[in-house]
This record gives sequence, structure tokens and C-alpha cells, in this order.
Amino acid sequence: MEEIIDKNSKILVIGVSENRSKFGTRIFYTLLDNGYNVYGLGRNSFHERVYTILDKFDFDIAIMVIPPNSQSEVIDKLVNSNVKIVWFQPGSEWEEGIRRLEKAGKLVIYGKCIIVDHLKLKFSF
Repeated sequence: MEEIIDKNSKILVIGVSENRSKFGTRIFYTLLDNGYNVYGLGRNSFHERVYTILDKFDFDIAIMVIPPNSQSEVIDKLVNSNVKIVWFQPGSEWEEGIRRLEKAGKLVIYGKCIIVDHLKLKFSF
């Protein structure tokens, strides 16, 4: 797969928490530590780049790291946003959400880890 993410891409990781062992948080910090323009969406705002609410999804890429049963509202916002690419991390794939995003013209990627399989990075922790 060609490189679809560069350090100028505005990236949103959906599912970031204060728990550093969670994959959303590990992805967020790995991208941040490697110089990517990354932001997070989570339940707690513990970092200046992590939001609890986003009215506007003004990003190039969204990385989904929340369970399928928590995605409906987020998928609605992504469908109606400028986001071009939605990457479902392994275990977060939701068939209905994928279909809705593809129907809206989004490039949807799933079945591979964005950090290990695509960017070939090592997790920061």
C-alpha cells in the first residue's frame, strides 16, 4: 500500500484515554512522538491535543480505536465531515459503519494496524 499518511496530514485518533496501555493512547503518543500532526478524541482531556467533544471533524484521517457498539454517532459525524480516510484498527471494524463511510466516498481501511503494518513504526511504549 502506498504511503497515504505523511507528517502534514491532520490525524484524529478516536479512542484516546489516560490509560497508557490502551491502543488508542499508544497510537496517539507513537504518532505524536514521531512528529505527526495528531489529535485525539476521548472521555478525558488530559493533553492539549485530546478533546472530549468535537463539533467539527476537520481532519484528513480518522483512526477508529473504539468498539463497534460505540461508533454510531462518530460514524455520523465522519460521514458528514471533510475526513478523507477512516482507518479501523483491528478489533474496531464495524460492517455497517464501513458501508456508510464508503457510500459517503471515504477511503476506508481495516484489517491492518496503522502503526506496525502501514507506517512501520515501533510503539512508543
